[in-house]
Amino acid sequence: MATLPRLVNAWFPNFVDVLGGQANPMWCTADQSDAGFGPFAGLASATQALSVAGLFAGVTQVRGIVGATPVAGVYGTVTDQVVFGVTSVARQGQLAIPAPVDTIFKPDNVTVDLDNGDVQAWFTAVSSVLGDSYGNPWTGLVWGQRRKIQRF
Repeated sequence: MATLPRLVNAWFPNFVDVLGGQANPMWCTADQSDAGFGPFAGLASATQALSVAGLFAGVTQVRGIVGATPVAGVYGTVTDQVVFGVTSVARQGQLAIPAPVDTIFKPDNVTVDLDNGDVQAWFTAVSSVLGDSYGNPWTGLVWGQRRKIQRF
């Protein structure tokens, strides 16, 4: 019997320290239903009591079901990833996608062909809705490369 993939509802407490450093861990919520997250004020207050950093926000994600089915591929596991280096006017970042299609790579099978049509379409979509933690859109696609991660 195949198991279905698990969807995860999460709460992201946003901390800032006295030096301006930020931390944004992801905590899974007990409510894993499709709707409703319940109140987080009590958790925020109790969490702040355990930290000298300022808990300045708590964010919940909104679930959107896409419903795609996995298919076999050359790099077909989630431990195979493609990582893209992106930039905004203020920051550099990385976006990773698991189990990349092999057609986006140059002949070395590691370096991404940034001129590939699928890569360009993806980055157009990225730059229209994603950005850095200051709200600046990702405007530059700098590099891309395949990596293998270890699962414990």
